Amino acid sequence: MEVYMFQYIWWFFACREVRNTRLRIFPQRAISGRALCVMLFFTYVALIAMMRSRLVGTDTSAYSKAFSYIASADSLNDVMLGGGGEVKSPVYSMIQYFISRISSNPQIYIATFSLVIALGFGIYIHKASSDVWFSCFLYFGMTHFFSSMNIMKQFTAAAIVINAYLCLRNNIMSLKGWLLYIIALGIHPSCIFFLPAVFFSRMAEKTSVKKMTLIAGLSAVVLGWLIAYGISLFSSIFPAYGAYGQSEGVLTRRATGGRILLYYAFLLGHAVLYALRAWRKKTSDRDYPNVVFGMIIAMLFSRNDLIMRMALYYEFSCLTFFPTVFSMYPKGERRLLYCLCFIALFIYSTWYLLENKSWVVPYRLFFM
Repeated sequence: MEVYMFQYIWWFFACREVRNTRLRIFPQRAISGRALCVMLFFTYVALIAMMRSRLVGTDTSAYSKAFSYIASADSLNDVMLGGGGEVKSPVYSMIQYFISRISSNPQIYIATFSLVIALGFGIYIHKASSDVWFSCFLYFGMTHFFSSMNIMKQFTAAAIVINAYLCLRNNIMSLKGWLLYIIALGIHPSCIFFLPAVFFSRMAEKTSVKKMTLIAGLSAVVLGWLIAYGISLFSSIFPAYGAYGQSEGVLTRRATGGRILLYYAFLLGHAVLYALRAWRKKTSDRDYPNVVFGMIIAMLFSRNDLIMRMALYYEFSCLTFFPTVFSMYPKGERRLLYCLCFIALFIYSTWYLLENKSWVVPYRLFFM
């Protein structure tokens, strides 16, 4: 667990020191402190993920076996027709196949997708956050990094779709945005559930916080109910797909319920902090409705695994929304909020590691 704890030290000292500097590489060219901070943080993150053993991460071993199956295929056509159960993710299967033509070693596959995840989230934070140093901490403190070593395929899609979201919320006709979105869908079809975020963010620019809270909240209830009902109906007709329906529920699960309650109380607290400052405004922050929608749908439908997977995409908006919330408060209050946030997420992430639900502890290098 020491390798994860060192990440906090690296973030606090190394990344903090460079965030307000500029690195001149050519007479007319310099790297901003924002970019340096993100680069230092995600370089460390990428190296941890790329060099991990197949035993680190609940699903890493299964992903490695699927890759080995694809590597043994005679042609891309064989992969697309059977591909170790990956036919439902055509883009993901194609990428795996092309990687396997370079090397059939599953470690190359793990390293490639770990790098894509780090790059995607790093670019998103650099482009969208008002405080990249804080956003980097949130990526680690909210345990997204640990989850990325578990559900790697969904995080690969997420790293792409959040950048598609940035393009589309500024220009709904963006060719680059839709291309990225289609690629993400080809990697993990659950990305389709993040499409409402584009419309929420565009609507927020012209809608008051009061109305946006109501719209996002009602949308979460209605859409969540429709999806839950659809899954229930489908699984009753096709029992083999029953796993996508009801589960024990993360909020009521004995082993993790307390930790998850702390997490959602943390999200709710930030939404309230924003509403206290912006309730009378005629426009909303573009990430605010996504946070409200994701939080409500996750809390109301926590017993449905598919809906919880959908809510994960909306949680990524917190990476850029929380810095915006803190910037609305005076310096003294802002420092207090930072301290409380750091303490809460340090406790939460340490609790997560001690539970070790994602099998990321102990950390092992691939060559050991």
